[in-house]
Amino acid sequence: MNKILIPIDQSEHSMKSFEYADQFYEKYQPEITVLNVQKKVYDGDKPADEILKRAEEYFKRREIPVVLRTEKSNDIAEKILEISEKDGFDLIIMTSHGMNAGKRLRLGSVTNKVVYH
Repeated sequence: MNKILIPIDQSEHSMKSFEYADQFYEKYQPEITVLNVQKKVYDGDKPADEILKRAEEYFKRREIPVVLRTEKSNDIAEKILEISEKDGFDLIIMTSHGMNAGKRLRLGSVTNKVVYH
């Protein structure tokens, strides 16, 4: 396993995936990329810079190198899949609950779209 992709949104819950990445890093020392895909028309949650800064701090405390990446797309799941395939990621680690229930019902689950691709 050489490359892990961790897509996150602006929720605290999405950062739980970092703990799983820790375990893989101990065993395989893969390149880890934390990805935040935002809608082209931003919906008003925490800015991407803030959540990526927290990701950077998390991995820095553990002395794990990490690549931080921000993208914009109106189809977040498709963008995650596109990046995963194009850049040759071996594993995607993501949480299943980030949005509140109302948003999840309206937009569908990004995690479900990625998993069932």
